[in-house]
Order: sequence, then structure tokens, then C-alpha cells
Amino acid sequence: MKRPQKFRAGFTLIELMVVMGILALMATLVYPVLQGVKSRAETVACQGNLRQIWMGVNAAATDNQNKYPSIKFGPDDAGAEPGAKDLAGTLLPYGITAEVLKCPTDVRGPNWFAKMGASYLWQPMAEDEALGNVRVVTPWRTVVAAKGSRVRLLTDLEAIHQAEEGGRRRMNVIYVDGHVLTR
Repeated sequence: MKRPQKFRAGFTLIELMVVMGILALMATLVYPVLQGVKSRAETVACQGNLRQIWMGVNAAATDNQNKYPSIKFGPDDAGAEPGAKDLAGTLLPYGITAEVLKCPTDVRGPNWFAKMGASYLWQPMAEDEALGNVRVVTPWRTVVAAKGSRVRLLTDLEAIHQAEEGGRRRMNVIYVDGHVLTR
């Protein structure tokens, strides 16, 4: 008479290796998607920072007879107007903290924030101009009034954001009228 075999609960080695292979394959397929989502989230966080800075700049301009403030590019900016502060020093009274001046992609990459105190570049053509309207010097050295939707107020210091299609790096730009684009 045969004795019945005991029923064993669990996996055999082959079954376990097949499951691990399937999980590894799924991980390799999902990883690029997750990287794209992370990159897009950092770009959106950077755009949010630019919008907050734009609101701080407008508040500073309101307190300055509706003229944009003079802001130094960095600690070594010799061409700045006397008394000009850097971006952080100018906007701190308006609630703009170091965290807002820090782009998440920049901190992981070139880290301009550590070198300059901000991940963003103030555009000098806006200094001492009235809110909303900015005069621009053309390549022919003529001065023209420009629409706020065409004049950059702040940009990333460097093209650091990954394009959605995986192509060249891009930078976020906020314009005088407050809209943000990734270019």
C-alpha cells in the first residue's frame, strides 16, 4: 500500500526564479516612466517657485513706486547699482525664503543655489521699470516698449530640466505678465 505524499505549501525553486524574473522585467519597464514623472514633478515645482518669486517681485515693486527693484546677479556683481541686494535679500521681506529660490533639479545637478544663493536669474532689463511695461533695447540700440507677455523677468540659471520627449535640456522662464513657460 502506498503512503500518501504530504502536501507542501510553498514555491519550488523554479517557480520562485520565474516570479523574480517577471518582477525584474517589470521593474526595467517601469523605471524610465518613473524617472519621467519625477523629472516632470521637479519642473512643475520649479515653475511654482517662479510664480511665488514673481508675486514677491510685484509686491517689492509696489513698495518702490511701482518700479521693479534693482537686484544683484550674485555676490560678485560689480555692475549692480549701489545698495542693490541679491534676489534673496530683496525678496525676503515679501515672504520669499531660500526654499523658494531653490529649484529641485538645480540642487541635484549643477547646484547654482549653493554658488549664487538662488537657482534663478533676474533679468536686468526690468530694473527700474514700471510694473507690467518694460522697455527693451533692441539689437539696433533702439529702446522700445514691450508687452509683458514677451519680456522675461526671471529664468533658471541654466537649462537643467529634462524635455518630455527626452531631447535637449530646457529652462523655465517667467515673463513680466506672470506666465511661465519651459523653453
